[in-house]
Amino acid sequence: MDDSNSTERRAQWFCGGSQSSSACILIRSVCYYFILCQILWVWDRCLRGAGCICIVLRILSCFCPALLHTAHLCRFLKQVRPPAWNVSFFRVGVHVRAGDVLWLIWRGHTAPGQSYYIKAANYLTANLTVPVQYIVTSDDLRWTKRRIALEVVFQNRSNVSVVYSEGKDAGFDMALLSSCDALIMSTGTFGWWASWLTNITTIYYRYWPRPGTFVDSLFTREDYFPPHWIGLGDESDLAKEQGGKS
Repeated sequence: MDDSNSTERRAQWFCGGSQSSSACILIRSVCYYFILCQILWVWDRCLRGAGCICIVLRILSCFCPALLHTAHLCRFLKQVRPPAWNVSFFRVGVHVRAGDVLWLIWRGHTAPGQSYYIKAANYLTANLTVPVQYIVTSDDLRWTKRRIALEVVFQNRSNVSVVYSEGKDAGFDMALLSSCDALIMSTGTFGWWASWLTNITTIYYRYWPRPGTFVDSLFTREDYFPPHWIGLGDESDLAKEQGGKS
């Protein structure tokens, strides 16, 4: 649940104030941290030493909350909070991986369309009685606004807010997703790391990779998706560019 006042206090304590230069340094640190984790994960898979590296990454992730609560991030969260919402609300991060995966079908990549995100949103919020805010990040916001368009889907619901992270770098988006109460992933490793390192409730697209393809031949589902993550969607939820209906 969101508590913007406590978040802001932690950010000011950590940064020593609200100077944007300090915030930028910390946000970039999150990006470098993400890259380091990618390297460690590959090394771990090559050496088959999953246990040791997982422990190291989990310990490192303890520093993540301090990095996330920067003045820059707090200002953004405060700006996008609807003025009329004076009570606690549930914040859902949405990562939409578009770009080249839309066209790399032959390798086995898949990209879900709008129907998957609606299913995931409904699943997460089915039993909630508080307002919900979706914060959408993507490597292709233009495509996301045209094809996913959650703000259109929920336009008639006064207790739902949809905002986009625009003009931000990868480090900021990583911090933003990790600060949410839950995460809806598409495909790719960016959203995967945002969820795994902070251990939040996660919905992932189940139809990845495409069966019988190159990526599928290298993939072990049990190694990639933790058992407590929730898989939704199937082939019918593919984006139109990949032969789907949405």
